[in-house]
This record gives sequence, structure tokens and C-alpha cells, in this order.
Amino acid sequence: MLPPMKFVNAETGKPCSDPKGITFTRLFHKTLPDGLLRKTRFVYKIIGHYLGQTLEHFEAEFLRDMHPEKEILIWCRIAIAWQLYHHRHLQNRLVPTKDEKHLIAILCTLSSGVEISKFKGSDKTLAKRLWDCFVHFEEGLALTRKFF
Repeated sequence: MLPPMKFVNAETGKPCSDPKGITFTRLFHKTLPDGLLRKTRFVYKIIGHYLGQTLEHFEAEFLRDMHPEKEILIWCRIAIAWQLYHHRHLQNRLVPTKDEKHLIAILCTLSSGVEISKFKGSDKTLAKRLWDCFVHFEEGLALTRKFF
């Protein structure tokens, strides 16, 4: 799942999610501070190949964010939760790519505020486990301490 694109309505200038009649928002930042770049590279190293974009594109999306540090921290938690889930439930083994992408999609959905009760069937079980990893990311952080 890609980071959310930042769009504005071409006529009103207001943020929107409907792709009709939109233009890309301007860049709020020319560059990201080294600390944030390091974190984006950390995320990309862990889950980037499942996102379907280059590191450069992934980093550039944060330049459109008014407060990239918040969005980057969410992505860090997603990556750490993904690692912790694999550690806890899969003995650090990967599953087929489509399933890995599905895990990341569920983490992205949860991180955006969607409640576990909205998930159905086996996705609900996955969402519960992934949410527990997302909430207890400190445990996962211990697995990745060298990156921070």
C-alpha cells in the first residue's frame, strides 16, 4: 500500500480524496532532515519492496506533507509492527508476496483509525494480532534498535 497521496481540488484548493478534478499539492519541503531520511530508509528497507515504488518516490511523498515527521513515525511503527508480527507469529519467515502486501495493507488501515470490528473473517484475526504488534511496537523496536 502506498503512502496516501496528497490531493487538492483544482477549483476550491481544498484537500480531497476524489481523484476527479485534482492536482498534486505543492511541496511543503525541499528536503527532509537527515534523521527523517534515515527513518524513511529504515521503513523502505523493511517493507519498501512491497509498496510498489522506489525509495526516491517514497521519500518524495513526505515532502508534500505539512508535518512529515508525524507520517514518517506512523510508517516506522508500521514497519516495526510488521517485523514484530513476523517474529511472534511466523518465526521470522516471510509469506508469499501477496500475503505480505495484505499484512501491510491491514497495518495501514489500522494506523488510519479503522477499528478491528470493521474487519471480517480471517482478516479480523490478523487485524487483532497486527494491532497488538502496532500498539506494543516497543518490543519490536528492540529487534531493530541498530537502525535508530
